[in-house]
Amino acid sequence: MAYMKTIRRERDLAPSVTTSGGWRARPRRPMITCEDRRKLGSLVTDEQGRLEPQVGALDARLDDALYVERDEIPATVVTMNATVELVNLRTKECILAMLVYPDEAEFFDNAVSVLKPLGVALLGASVGSVIQCRGDRGTARFKVVSITHQPEQQLLGADAHTDR
Repeated sequence: MAYMKTIRRERDLAPSVTTSGGWRARPRRPMITCEDRRKLGSLVTDEQGRLEPQVGALDARLDDALYVERDEIPATVVTMNATVELVNLRTKECILAMLVYPDEAEFFDNAVSVLKPLGVALLGASVGSVIQCRGDRGTARFKVVSITHQPEQQLLGADAHTDR
């Protein structure tokens, strides 16, 4: 059984590719920490009665996700409160964005709420992946270039120091 779980997990983590025939392989599932899932699940439940259009998109993203513990999340995956460097593939503009909960968006520079189209697309994305979201001017495509801060990695670093 553990062998099957490993195979399934490796398949889920495989990057999406475009074949020589031009068709695209199944995109990998977003990876989300169990703690982020719990908090975001509560957010979805709380926001369900409001007219926030992205609540449904976030709910669908959560349903499709692969969940891992905080100490198992790769440093290359966008988590809540992570800061990422993006490149707009049309304009070539570089953007620094921090993925935050809606009530935190006004407190941080470059904050992107998880209830905005870009926020939903960022959640669980990996370095090197191309994400897309609909905005006022149509669909925008961004490449995730790097993660400059991921809270889980900071916690792992702190744990490593306390073990000594």
